[in-house]
Amino acid sequence: MFCQNCGKDMESGTMFCTECGAKNVETQPAAPIAPPPSTTQAPPPPYQPPTRFAQQSNYQPQYKKKKPVGLLIFISILLLIICGLVFVLGSIMWFPPKDLGVKYTQADFNSAIRKTGIHITADLGNGETFDNKPILTGGATAKAKSTISDSTRSNGLSYKKFNFKFSKYKHKVFQLTPSEATAFFNDIAPEFFWFTKIQLKINADGTLVTSSNANIKKMKQELFGDVAGKIPFPLPDKINLYTESMFSITKNKISMVPKVFESGVLSLPNEYRSGSNLKAFCGYLDRFYKVVPGLKVNKAGVKNGQFYFDGILPTEISVTPRR
Repeated sequence: MFCQNCGKDMESGTMFCTECGAKNVETQPAAPIAPPPSTTQAPPPPYQPPTRFAQQSNYQPQYKKKKPVGLLIFISILLLIICGLVFVLGSIMWFPPKDLGVKYTQADFNSAIRKTGIHITADLGNGETFDNKPILTGGATAKAKSTISDSTRSNGLSYKKFNFKFSKYKHKVFQLTPSEATAFFNDIAPEFFWFTKIQLKINADGTLVTSSNANIKKMKQELFGDVAGKIPFPLPDKINLYTESMFSITKNKISMVPKVFESGVLSLPNEYRSGSNLKAFCGYLDRFYKVVPGLKVNKAGVKNGQFYFDGILPTEISVTPRR
């Protein structure tokens, strides 16, 4: 090796040059080389829950549950269907019939009775009696002599369980206002009649409008027993009816052109209100007045905004129970 200062040849490992005394730098220990900086990041410290949860050894994170949207939709649809059925059934059976705005008083009923001239007496066999002679001979506010209870009137009676005697037939021609006609059909014999809450109205074009609650069960038992079993679907015992029609009776034959025929919110299809179906329907309607034997309707219908009647009817009716 050579001295870095004077170039004198030197033995390896000599710390000082023997010629010039300079220090041999090759014999000095090399400075340590720092390792290059590491690119690897230290792992994060373990998760420590907040102090308010640290003391709860059984802590579980809470997750928000999703709402069952499909179930909610199904329930909503089901409720709509149920509400619709309740509305339909209610309009047919439970709710009152459509209000036509026709009201009547005792004076209207008394006027109708005096125009028809019908005298009615009844002995129901249970202590309840009836006689409407005070109406025929009294004034506008006179009332029949009656001990028939409200319970009997509301529950109804089957006319098949009683004897009806019709006599003193007379030819009668008269007209009744809508209020008088409404009063007559509501109060003439409510415990035996097949309809309640009746209203009759006449439109300007001569259309007859009716609204009532019909006792279907009573009709099937007393008027339509021969065809009741042929009805292909069950009917409620009572239904609300609303009709608009051109209506008349000539020589005991009904002529009817129904424009509207509704049971609650359900309307009778057009095919059942025309042709042979309508003819058959009218053929059954005459049973309502043929329960009065000998009744002859020459002409009945609407005339000058009132109900017109020309025919022969009994002016004496007595009712007694069958033995």
